Amino acid sequence: MPQSRKILITGHPGIGKTTIIKKVIENLQRNGFDVCGFYTEEIRENNKRAGFKIIGLDGSCGILAHINFKSNYRVGRYFVKLSALEECIAQIPGSGILVIDEIGKMEMFSKKFKNFVDRILNEEGIVIATIGEKFVHKFGKNSEVLEVTPNNRNLMPGIIFNKI
Repeated sequence: MPQSRKILITGHPGIGKTTIIKKVIENLQRNGFDVCGFYTEEIRENNKRAGFKIIGLDGSCGILAHINFKSNYRVGRYFVKLSALEECIAQIPGSGILVIDEIGKMEMFSKKFKNFVDRILNEEGIVIATIGEKFVHKFGKNSEVLEVTPNNRNLMPGIIFNKI
């Protein structure tokens, strides 16, 4: 296993980045790797997307954004709760393969999260993260950037696993 590797997964919204991350996590854990971090999932109410929850690999969970929140931070119709994100990153241990879903618009409202991302991408260790296309130029300098397309998305979990 390499000492340090940064893999950023990008692609259009809805292409399957979170699905890929979840498959990579499952594959790493099944093969005995220590994995930490978090991923996000949709919250659906009345068959419509109402928000996003953040799920820590330690089992913790919080609501990152919701249409019914009151907050100064907003992306589209979703109000963002920075405390859920900041609590989640505070719980991440300093060892293991770090998985982050995602480095995106909602998360970038948090100065703590921005500092966290800057730090983890510039220190030793293995990081696998999904990233919004508009953030690749800022955070992708020292990373391998993989773009998910309809043609490669089914192969991507295996490609990423083989890079670890």
